[in-house]
Amino acid sequence: MNYFSLDLVLLVFAVYNTASCTGFIFDVRTDCLLTSWSSWAEVPGLDVHVHERGILRHENKGGIPCPPRETMREVRADDIMKRWDSPEHIQDTARSLSENFIRRNPKPDNPTEPGHIRDLLIVLDSVESLDDEAFNSTKQNLAELLGMFCPDPDPFAKLYNHAVLIGVSNSHDEVFEFNNYDGIAAVKDAILQVHRDSNRSCMKSNLDAAFTMLTQTGIRSDILVDKDVLILTDGYSNCSGDVLASALRLRGIARVFSLLIGSFSSNGFNDVLNYVTTPVPEHLFIVKTQQGFDQLMTTLESQNNASCMPFDLPSTMK
Repeated sequence: MNYFSLDLVLLVFAVYNTASCTGFIFDVRTDCLLTSWSSWAEVPGLDVHVHERGILRHENKGGIPCPPRETMREVRADDIMKRWDSPEHIQDTARSLSENFIRRNPKPDNPTEPGHIRDLLIVLDSVESLDDEAFNSTKQNLAELLGMFCPDPDPFAKLYNHAVLIGVSNSHDEVFEFNNYDGIAAVKDAILQVHRDSNRSCMKSNLDAAFTMLTQTGIRSDILVDKDVLILTDGYSNCSGDVLASALRLRGIARVFSLLIGSFSSNGFNDVLNYVTTPVPEHLFIVKTQQGFDQLMTTLESQNNASCMPFDLPSTMK
């Protein structure tokens, strides 16, 4: 009996080591296998619902291929304009933004989960549907939003969160990098100094630059440091190329959030749905006007009195 068990172990070891690098133990024709569709979930504050599915197993050796990623999400818009920037919409969006992005309080579904510090990369689109005054107000709101992060008392002290900003125009002239600024006051001032020029901001170029920065420069490798991306955009890509492919590549290495603001098109809305990480309702926040963004910030500030959730800091910081 003991000899049989040993032979069986050796046989399994041999089969495993002769398997191809596709990840399948038996190198045979295999069809793509998908999860079931998730239940429909509402994007915070809107009469827009999304459901999604994922890939459990990729095809192999000529099996039925997996569908394109963009077909793995479906959107049901009951009345997309019905609640834009209404008080209910602002309240719902503020609640989602606080719980899923700012995260001062423990998450309701997992109250014991500690927070992580983050390397945050901000993609600031030119947001052409906003005039210069509204764009400057957007920068002010963004700076105040970062000040709501944890840990206290200064979320961007040198050993805590780091930030980098790219975008504004095609030229990428306006960039500040990880570790350039120590403290939230310096980060806020850097955001307020950013200007946009006459060149349109190319979303594909921005997403590719974000991927490069997160993989090659400035990023911390500790597993207790989250890689997060926040895209502020009106949904217009403003350039050719496969924007979705760039977005999916970025989603493979970071959690991608988006604040959609301004007079975006239905195509732009659908594009942004595919930029963000799953599940969409926890990663996409929408305001239609600059006034709506101002109201959102006022609501967040009124809710931002809670102390920070416990943080799981890297060992080098304890």
